[in-house]
Amino acid sequence: MWNPEAFFNITVVNGVSWPTLEVEPDLYRFRLLDGCNSRFLNLSLRALGANGQDLGEVPFYQIGAEQSLLPKV
Repeated sequence: MWNPEAFFNITVVNGVSWPTLEVEPDLYRFRLLDGCNSRFLNLSLRALGANGQDLGEVPFYQIGAEQSLLPKV
C-alpha cells in the first residue's frame, strides 16, 4: 500500500542513500529540486580529502529560485 508520508533520517537522491560525487576543483552550476512536501531541508556542501577526512563546508551562492533569477546584489 502506498504511504503518502514517510519520515526517515536518510536522504535519498536518485535511489542512493547519502550520495557523494567526486569532482575536480572548479566552478559548477547545478539545479536542485526539493521534492519534499512536508519537510524543510538545509543544504550544505562539504569537501572531503583524499583519505576521506572532512575538510569542512564549501561556500556556494544561490542565483535563482522558483520564479526566476534573484536580483543582482
